[in-house]
Amino acid sequence: MNARLALAGLLVPVALSGCGSETAPADDVPALATQLDAVEAAIEAGDYDKVRAALDRLVARTSRAELAAEISGEEADRIREAARELLAELPADE
Repeated sequence: MNARLALAGLLVPVALSGCGSETAPADDVPALATQLDAVEAAIEAGDYDKVRAALDRLVARTSRAELAAEISGEEADRIREAARELLAELPADE
């Protein structure tokens, strides 16, 4: 696996972690942790189509959590930005 992709894969977990005394979005919304697990599994398998699909599901679940006031807009933005950055690191579709 590309080292840059492996490093980029660290962005989403960081975005899902809490800062200081804040609780992590994944603690507040366990479905986000489940989606993150799917992203990580797809990265480890090197299946970039599954990575893209898992990131799409993570972003969709993040938006639902934001709309339901389960996480803040700032937390949601951090997750979406991390997902965009990871997508940018994926090899082009063949």
